[in-house]
Amino acid sequence: MIFHEQLLDFIQQKDFQTVAIIGHTSADPDAIGAAVGVKFILKKLKPDTEIDLLMDGISTPTMNLVEYLETSFKETTNKSYDVIFLVDVNVPNQLGCFEELVVSHPKDRLIIIDHHTPTSFVKEHSILSQIKDSSSSASELVTRLIYQYDLKPNEKLLTALLTGILYDSRRFYRMDLPLVNVLQKMFDSGVDHNHAVAMLQRPLGFSEKIARVKCASRLRIHRFGDWIVVESKIGAHEGTAGRGLLSLGADAAIVYSTRKNETRLNARAREEFYQKTNLHFGRDIMKVLAKKYNGDGGGHSTAAALNIPKKVPQKELIAEAFKLIESKLSKNGN
Repeated sequence: MIFHEQLLDFIQQKDFQTVAIIGHTSADPDAIGAAVGVKFILKKLKPDTEIDLLMDGISTPTMNLVEYLETSFKETTNKSYDVIFLVDVNVPNQLGCFEELVVSHPKDRLIIIDHHTPTSFVKEHSILSQIKDSSSSASELVTRLIYQYDLKPNEKLLTALLTGILYDSRRFYRMDLPLVNVLQKMFDSGVDHNHAVAMLQRPLGFSEKIARVKCASRLRIHRFGDWIVVESKIGAHEGTAGRGLLSLGADAAIVYSTRKNETRLNARAREEFYQKTNLHFGRDIMKVLAKKYNGDGGGHSTAAALNIPKKVPQKELIAEAFKLIESKLSKNGN
């Protein structure tokens, strides 16, 4: 059976009343879109289900979407749930305060829908999963499920899902035929593209500006032939800081940060860098480092992250990352 058939069988055959749908910390538009999409599916196929949407924080770019949806999200819970869905995430370290809730949940009642590089957690802790790192977004995967079940989403839900797709595909920077087919169905169903685009347009916040400037002031340059890969350190907003380094001219950027007893590494790269080097930061760098340091790591070819549940010195971790980068580039003749 393929995933949508397995999921339908699970929903119809299993006895459950309460469900939690959980996204990663500082949830972005894709996590929100996928979450409300899964909620819609469950409410249509099992109407009496009680559903909580759990997000440990909402990112600034997502606030317009949350206000548009007028849907409540819980940032804490004391409840236990019969079934848990994870969307847009497949590593426990990215669940924030909900990590223990998920890790301790029975395997036969945990389902994962994600588009990042899969980790061992998926196989070890879930009964069903759809992990497609070739897809633009988790919202794309959930939208496809909605149409596979022949459900009729309203304009607001469609627009939320499109916002998630737009955000993670970088406004359709990367397209393939499966995504085109999904988009065709969405437009035929009345999605409001202009509204989705408008919800993603916002100026950088003050703290994000500070993070970008500080990150740029601390960068170090590594040259691999004609490629420029930079490293830096920042206390917050690693993703936007990394994107800022690309806008300055870097082909790829590694940003180090720490939180209490946690170490993070964030990578951003240009699409051209990946296409010409075949260096996949999620698979080739973060996943390898996660195994070495007993952390959680993965992501996409051009956007990836690593979380280590202990302090690792910047010099050591950056050195290990660049060893892997150099090795991969050398093997590929770069």
